[in-house]
Amino acid sequence: MKPLLILLITLSALTPSSAQDCPNPMGNIAFQSAFNLVAAQSTPQKKLEQALALAGKNCLTSSQVKNVCVLLSDDASRLEFGKAAWNSTFDRVNFFDVYDAFGSLSFALRLYDYTQHAGVQERRATPTPVVAVPESSKESLKVMKFPAILYPTHLKYTGKKGCDGPVIDESGFAMMASGIFGQPTDETRYVAIQAAVQQRCFSMAHLMKVCSLIGDESMRFKALADAFSRVHDLEHHGAAKALFSSAALQNDWVQFATTYLTPPPPVCQVTDEDLKTVLRSLQSKNFPDEKLNLLKTIRVSKCFSTGQVRTITKEFSFDQNKLDAMKLLFEKCTDQSNYYTLGDELNFVYLRDDLNEFIRKGGK
Repeated sequence: MKPLLILLITLSALTPSSAQDCPNPMGNIAFQSAFNLVAAQSTPQKKLEQALALAGKNCLTSSQVKNVCVLLSDDASRLEFGKAAWNSTFDRVNFFDVYDAFGSLSFALRLYDYTQHAGVQERRATPTPVVAVPESSKESLKVMKFPAILYPTHLKYTGKKGCDGPVIDESGFAMMASGIFGQPTDETRYVAIQAAVQQRCFSMAHLMKVCSLIGDESMRFKALADAFSRVHDLEHHGAAKALFSSAALQNDWVQFATTYLTPPPPVCQVTDEDLKTVLRSLQSKNFPDEKLNLLKTIRVSKCFSTGQVRTITKEFSFDQNKLDAMKLLFEKCTDQSNYYTLGDELNFVYLRDDLNEFIRKGGK
């Protein structure tokens, strides 16, 4: 969109902006609160409605208008909000900055055309002089720079993915990063990052770059961790250690990402059909020792409930063999807190005491 922006900036300079009844723009704290409220909405439509309400009740700077545009999910919504915000923009001479929030040339041109022909009722006919933007809005005038560290490439990546792709292209990323950089505080940059990764598929390098725009490293860690699940090349997480100066945060990051990528252990359970198969196998053996040896093999890959263990012990005639079977199957029992009830299957008190002592010692 660079050629378009140059054209729009030139045209804006040649076309005088009419004054509007907007003497005082929102302050930093008030805008941040309103910005967060827009970002917190659960659907794109609700975000747009909240943004329109913001523009209808408040005077905004061009930088603030652009920042809200970045939160919206599509150019049609940005156009609608831009039109609404134009009538309450404090520094219209800087409105060209808003066009950079658009991904499409046609939508940016439509907003520009609107600003030139909007029939706004004016309270005075004199052209608006160039207005100095408040200090709180000058953050966007600083040059955006990313740290000189090693960024991984997502090209030809075949590992675990948080988003399938396509990964946002560099021009689209530059636009989003510019909007994030233009946020006035670390907190609003955090919110903008979370909104951005919900809209587009980021690579690990992209996420590292936008998170580097957050000055406070604890907040940077939170932004990185909360957006991580939406990254395309998840297994490149190790490179993000370079974003932190402290060994503690580096270690915390590695542990967080590694834990996230480690799948939970599969649920270990035995179905009724599996249990019937086990019982048939036990019934095919003639001697208690053979049955116990078979259980030693079965327990490696099976996890029985207390009720299932009770059923299995009925395949043994003698209490001592039943107790031996109970001890074999205790370690991987899915409800060990109920294991004491198996004592009812034993006729001798000393064997029940033996089982209870075994349970108290954690199966030792």
